[in-house]
Amino acid sequence: MLKRFLLWRRRRALPGRTYPDLQLCLECGADSVHPVEWEPFGETHWWMALRCGACWNCSEVLVDDDSAQRFDRALDSAQHQMVLAADRLRLESMSAQAERLAVALDRDLIGADDFRS
Repeated sequence: MLKRFLLWRRRRALPGRTYPDLQLCLECGADSVHPVEWEPFGETHWWMALRCGACWNCSEVLVDDDSAQRFDRALDSAQHQMVLAADRLRLESMSAQAERLAVALDRDLIGADDFRS
């Protein structure tokens, strides 16, 4: 109970501000800040605990709804880019494996017996 009260008190002291780019770290400038915790604070603000994936800097911010929505869209976009990159890498890997298999088959290095259980 005391911990919850102290968190509430600390959050009350944070000024509600508009942040243009919450994903940018104020310490190292990397664009790898992500939310660790968040919850609504009143009707128009959000409290967020943030951490930078590059330098591990942690911070707490109290932001308005517009800033929180922009941050959410930026996180969604970054996630989409990561999924596309992972798909591209997976396809490149599968293509390289298929190429190696084709070369091995052409050179008679493997045959049907190699796949028998």
